[in-house]
Amino acid sequence: MKGQVWRRCACRDENGKQLGQRCPKLKSDGKHGRWVAKYYAPEPKTGRSKERRVPGSFDTKKQAEAALKRAQERVAAGVLTDTSTTYAEYLTKIWLPHGKRLVASGKWQQTTLNSYTRYVEVEIIPALGGLPFLEVSHDDITAYDDQMAEEGRSNATRRSILNVIRSSFRTAKKQKRILHNPAVDVELPPDTKADVEPWDAESTVTFLEYAAHDDYATIYVLIACTGVRRSEALGLRWSDVDLDRRVMNVQHKATLSGGKVVFGPAKTRGWVGLAPQAVGALRQQKRVQDAQRAEWGDAYQDHDLVFCKPNGEPHWPDTVTSRFQSLSRRAGLRVIRLHDLRHGAATLLLQLGVPLPMVGKFLRHTSITTTNDIYGHLVPQVAAEVSDVIGEAFDLAYKALASPGTTTTRPLRIAWSAGQAA
Repeated sequence: MKGQVWRRCACRDENGKQLGQRCPKLKSDGKHGRWVAKYYAPEPKTGRSKERRVPGSFDTKKQAEAALKRAQERVAAGVLTDTSTTYAEYLTKIWLPHGKRLVASGKWQQTTLNSYTRYVEVEIIPALGGLPFLEVSHDDITAYDDQMAEEGRSNATRRSILNVIRSSFRTAKKQKRILHNPAVDVELPPDTKADVEPWDAESTVTFLEYAAHDDYATIYVLIACTGVRRSEALGLRWSDVDLDRRVMNVQHKATLSGGKVVFGPAKTRGWVGLAPQAVGALRQQKRVQDAQRAEWGDAYQDHDLVFCKPNGEPHWPDTVTSRFQSLSRRAGLRVIRLHDLRHGAATLLLQLGVPLPMVGKFLRHTSITTTNDIYGHLVPQVAAEVSDVIGEAFDLAYKALASPGTTTTRPLRIAWSAGQAA
């Protein structure tokens, strides 16, 4: 495949016309000007060969030759080539519209697209958007991450931004716009999540007793007993609840988007059991809601929501959280996140000896790895408590062997008894 690299500059003659390759300084000064490249590729429709410029210019001949080689590899592999598109144009005209189609098909959540759009507009385009899309490199992305680190950006923010960049190029590779994803091997900063520290059972009960007469009390009871997420509790519908069988089917979520509450499919769907306390609270919730519906009459906005305002409108999610933290302070408890009620339910199960995979099923995690990442620090404590059971079994066996009339073939050399152990 034909291609060429050459040096040119921006100098102009007395008439203001650019000299290009005709500039005499190009021959006398080896550092004058910049290296550029071109190649020839067939037109998709006609098959005729057409000259194409490699985007950008380069400091050295070696850099230009490397860029030319990459362009020729793309043509040979049959990937789409658009040498004039910047990364910003790709993100805004191709990738984000592709994301809208994924939202419409249910493969992405609207909140995901909103988050990606914010990162693209506020973070990524100002930093990398001006680069030619086909020439964004691993080094460019790594340098951007280094800059974020120097600015003191948190690891979580850097990871989020890098994952958006990685996703954008992954889509481009699937669409045969590029051969390689330049972000795939960029090292992500460590995920420095703090260990989960929810309330213990006594603190949780103290809070629920204190908040018993609050408008949001039943929401807090449900999260504490079932470990559902806030969005799942606020999106729960009566048609998905069976109080007689003490189960509910988590299918929907309620979140904020564009300044309003929107409904969508839950992050992880599935059946959840209801503890007796949750059943009792939900029955009371049903009685209160029926009375409110009758009071509002035709003005009641019936969305079949389990938790809603007296007129049927959905609750504002952030208000549920801020109210939770306010009640926590007034109850004299350590202030935690509302989401930590979910963690508290899982922690309690682990402390009671429920196996980690079962806790993962309870929380509807898609992978046991997720459960272990969040609660793995609790497993040693639980393991130590479970080992006490083994110790007690050996202790009983020792006492049986040492009882009168029992003979052993060899003396016991280990202090089996808990009282003898160092």
